[in-house]
Amino acid sequence: MQGRARLLLLFFMLLPLFSNIVVRMFAWQVLLSENGILPYCVSRVFSDSWLPKLLYTKRGFLIGLLSYELPIVTLMIYLNMRLVSPEVLAAARNLGASPVQVFVHIVCPFAVPGALVGFFFAFMLTLADFVTVSIVGGRQLTTQWHLHCPKFNSANAIGESGLPCF
Repeated sequence: MQGRARLLLLFFMLLPLFSNIVVRMFAWQVLLSENGILPYCVSRVFSDSWLPKLLYTKRGFLIGLLSYELPIVTLMIYLNMRLVSPEVLAAARNLGASPVQVFVHIVCPFAVPGALVGFFFAFMLTLADFVTVSIVGGRQLTTQWHLHCPKFNSANAIGESGLPCF
């Protein structure tokens, strides 16, 4: 992908990061609820019993968490992939490397550091993420915040849950 198309794709990939995480999680709560947009659209296309309950489950929690973490990890990988010169890829192809060999021996060594940095960055953000747990996960999920913050269990309010733990 070249020029404007790459920038446009990067913009749309990073667009969710321009909104607050609390707003995004409340939007996921509306989308994932039993009367939300997602079950309505799926019930129109497929049968009514096809879609499992998503809100206040581990699946819903993972959907909310991925919507928060995936753009960050993708950005880290993208920034490292930009370091691969098109001339190096063309030289590898001219020397007889198959597309799989080019990917394994040239592209992957550039992508792995970005993936590792993205993984650790997302891991650190996930450890401190109590917003997704409280809004999308509900009281059914047990996370590190629930174990270390007793006030979080009883209040389940964002304003009261973060500060008493510190």
